[in-house]
Amino acid sequence: MEQGFVECNSTNLPKLDFNMIYEFMINENANEAAGTSKEERSARPTYGDKAIGKVQLKRDGSTCVVKARITPEHSIRKSAYNVTCTIDEVGKKIIHAQCEDCPASEGGCKHRVAFIMWLHRRSEEPSPTEVTSYWKRSVLSEAGLQPLAIQSMTNRQDDGQNLPSTSQIDDFKLMMHEDCSPKVVLSYFSGNVTDAESMKVLDIHKMIQGCTSYQVFVANMKSQLTDATICKVEAVTREQASSPAWHLAHYGRVTASKFHSVAQCKTEDGSLLNAILGEKIKSNKAMERGSRLENEIFNVLRKKFPTLKKCGLFLHKEYPLFGASPDGMTENAVFEIKCPSSSSTLTNYLKDGRINVKYQLQIPMQMAMCNVKKGYLFCGRSSR
Repeated sequence: MEQGFVECNSTNLPKLDFNMIYEFMINENANEAAGTSKEERSARPTYGDKAIGKVQLKRDGSTCVVKARITPEHSIRKSAYNVTCTIDEVGKKIIHAQCEDCPASEGGCKHRVAFIMWLHRRSEEPSPTEVTSYWKRSVLSEAGLQPLAIQSMTNRQDDGQNLPSTSQIDDFKLMMHEDCSPKVVLSYFSGNVTDAESMKVLDIHKMIQGCTSYQVFVANMKSQLTDATICKVEAVTREQASSPAWHLAHYGRVTASKFHSVAQCKTEDGSLLNAILGEKIKSNKAMERGSRLENEIFNVLRKKFPTLKKCGLFLHKEYPLFGASPDGMTENAVFEIKCPSSSSTLTNYLKDGRINVKYQLQIPMQMAMCNVKKGYLFCGRSSR
């Protein structure tokens, strides 16, 4: 990182709107590449998002200088080019943009266009709840160049041979539900989940179609949520993340685990909204450990509470856009299990003998949705 520069991330990136780009491209007489097909292709995210890395910036008053390394797509094993963009943040103007190493940089080149458009896309993205660093190697610079035999480019088969089985198709659909945002795939796959007319309340995506107002939408949802339907939804979602119906029912609903985050959220278009709409959170070692230990703790608890059982998603006829799926329940209580990885993370759940405020909201909401009088939070002993 150059002297005086700092790591560029999602919180300190300068704002770059389309009007600034338009004025710069019109007024930049040195840009001989303007309007060429190469320039147009370089402006696309398919190139810029993969080619740009190691982004750093420096501010001096209203002037912000952003530098990055861009990997040339025709020579990904060669040294990346240095690109610079200088922005007047008060005057909302691009002062200068240049690729310092490209042979075409004297007359303007496509790499600076790719960098400008990359800055524009990043500055227009929804505000994240976690900081995203752009000081990292570009994806393109790490691409492999292993030789590929022509015969391995195709796997031609006779028509009708080796067609996927029904179980393979079901596995594929489940993978799509787990790995893709429901707003993309639910409209295609939800028919197999909600064949019964009584179960269509699961699919908010379909229920909202044709509604002329929010009030009409909620009224329709309430009319569909009978006691029998609520019981059936809970039954078909007991496999939780392994069940397509579970993912479908979660789409667009505020569940008890997100209740505190929603109450505190001040960002309209951030990652919390994406999570409610089904964006998958990447698994990590702590999450995998928690999933593994949760079953062990559940089995220990069942010895003390013999009627303890797994459960699915509970809906409520008065609050159709809420949901709750506790880790277990008995006839009169819900159970939430946490597996902190260390004594320090235990304070995320319990501190000085008191339950963290997040779970003071989550567990009562689970109790209300499940219509029980008690709620328990159990934390497994950490390994450290």
